[in-house]
Amino acid sequence: MSREQLLNRIRQKLKVDASDTARQQAVAARLSAKQSNTLPQRGRKSHPQLVMDFAQRIINAQATVSRVKSLTAVVAEVEKYLSAGSLSCPPNIKLCINGDIEQLALGFEGSGLLNLTPWRANSSMDVCMTACLGAVAESGSLVVTSSGTSAITQHMLADIHIVLLRAGDIVGVFEEIWQKLPRSNLPRDITFISGPSCTGDIEMIMEYGAHGPKALHVIIVGESPADYQPL
Repeated sequence: MSREQLLNRIRQKLKVDASDTARQQAVAARLSAKQSNTLPQRGRKSHPQLVMDFAQRIINAQATVSRVKSLTAVVAEVEKYLSAGSLSCPPNIKLCINGDIEQLALGFEGSGLLNLTPWRANSSMDVCMTACLGAVAESGSLVVTSSGTSAITQHMLADIHIVLLRAGDIVGVFEEIWQKLPRSNLPRDITFISGPSCTGDIEMIMEYGAHGPKALHVIIVGESPADYQPL
């Protein structure tokens, strides 16, 4: 049975005609409407509240968070974080930044406390700083993607992972983060990060740094956008 014969049999059963333009228009409108499914209320708040929710949830997962007003304060914030006593970082610690961070020209070269080190594939590193696509408040998850300037291993191999996150890139629910992806040239890899690497497989004792960074720090840059409209 051909495709057209099959469709004709279905039309006969439904008692409709192939030239029914009203039905065709109704189907086209339904497909183009892009209606959202049921969304959790905790992801449908004002943007300042979503930023606070994201920060609290990823902190609950043993990450740390700081906020700066602009990119000009990022280098000083990184120096402050790495010199904190709880990390026990040695002076002149090696810091690797990925291509996305390099393009921002933040001024790490002038730091007297950090030793800027180029990234090399399949190599370990003390600290790596990367950008991200955004973050989801409902789960407290960072969303990172791979590209020609951001290899996925850069998020996995360092002992300490620092992520630069713009406040405006924090969304309420997962459905919103997909809208930030480019329509063409999709990334090969999309990873959700909700805290430092950890496992409880051995005697139910939480061990950090087992499969990746043992410390995760998020620097949120800027203020919440005034025109944000949650789904």
